[in-house]
Amino acid sequence: MTNVNTGGGYINELSRAKSNLIKTPLKFHEEWNAKVNACESIEELENLDERLTERKYLFVLDFTSGDCFRYDYCTEDLENFLTENGHKVDDCEWMLTKNGKVETIHN
Repeated sequence: MTNVNTGGGYINELSRAKSNLIKTPLKFHEEWNAKVNACESIEELENLDERLTERKYLFVLDFTSGDCFRYDYCTEDLENFLTENGHKVDDCEWMLTKNGKVETIHN
């Protein structure tokens, strides 16, 4: 495996590939980041990365805070996910989509 000088030291190709797939903020992506860190080869990372084409995004309109949130969504228990992330299920609306970008129109 080749080591590359990044200006701050040397890292190998696998470490560089992992750093490109790590998501932040870390506390919301622990499961995904653990899968990335468990990969022991570039090939494993590529196979993991192929699943990104099936990625779903959850947009939450939270009426309690008045904010809109976007999450990378990869679980089946939606209401539990909302609750764990500080939302009141009865006081928000959500949309699950494959498109990670929402366009808005301002009048």
